[in-house]
Amino acid sequence: MTKTPIIPLGIKPEKSSACELSNVKIKIEDKAKTFIRMLHEKDRRVIGEHINRLTEHPNAQGDIKKLKTRKPRWRMHIGSKYTVFFLVVDGTVYIDHIMSQELAHKKYGKI
Repeated sequence: MTKTPIIPLGIKPEKSSACELSNVKIKIEDKAKTFIRMLHEKDRRVIGEHINRLTEHPNAQGDIKKLKTRKPRWRMHIGSKYTVFFLVVDGTVYIDHIMSQELAHKKYGKI
């Protein structure tokens, strides 16, 4: 079954791009969307590319690590600038926080 890729926050897919994706869906919280909208276009594109990789979770490539927190939570570093925090529940990836890595290191264990 071929599905249309999830393209977050204004990133346009290539016209002939149809790819086979797993059944993982991505939901992005409003506060994470707001953070992304404040960034430059290049940073938005890079973050969008990394978020699209999460459709392959748990086999997604990149700097992804499961955190030891109260809730089963994951983090994904994007380059040396940003960190995405997310939960995976019943085949859906819930992205609830996106922030600078500097701020993320202060928030570990508090999110």
